[in-house]
Formats: sequence, structure tokens, C-alpha cells
Amino acid sequence: MPRARPTSCEPHAATAARRLRDWLAINAGCRAPIPLELHRLLAFAGAALLVATFVINTDHTENGDPGAFNYAYVTGIGMLAAFVASFAVFTKQKMKRGFAS
Repeated sequence: MPRARPTSCEPHAATAARRLRDWLAINAGCRAPIPLELHRLLAFAGAALLVATFVINTDHTENGDPGAFNYAYVTGIGMLAAFVASFAVFTKQKMKRGFAS
């Protein structure tokens, strides 16, 4: 028997995968609380780009042509953008609620 889709956007005790699926709007008509979830998603993306930057830079340093372009700059800039966006979304949400909560 298929599961019924939630009818409200109230927080519920679901797994992280289900909350992510809800956030990605698979459940049509449900508007999830985007700022906090977006901030977490951007933080995880930034961490993944940090690892990718390290791996690409290490590979370029050990095996790459000294005159070739180091593609770690691309992932590094993406990582910085993800962390800055995550911080901005988090701070905006905290300013709305107040820092005490």
C-alpha cells in the first residue's frame, strides 16, 4: 500500500532522506521551511567542494604539468560561494527570528 503524502508542512519526525525529498518539492503543494534546509544543503555542498578542491589540487601538484591550468581554482571558488551563501541564508533567518532563539 503506498504511503500517503503529508498534507501540511509542519515539522515531522521523518528520516533525513524524506525531509530532503520534501524540500525538493516532490510532494506537490507542500512548501517546506526553505531557509534552514537550504543553509544545511549549501554547507554540505561547500564541504564536498572542499574535499574536491583538495583532491584536484593534490593530483595537479603531484602529476600535473607545471604550466597547465589548475582546476582546483574552479572548485575552490565554488566552495567559497557555497559557504558564503550558506552563511548569508543562516544569518538572514537568525535576524528574522532574533539571535536569542
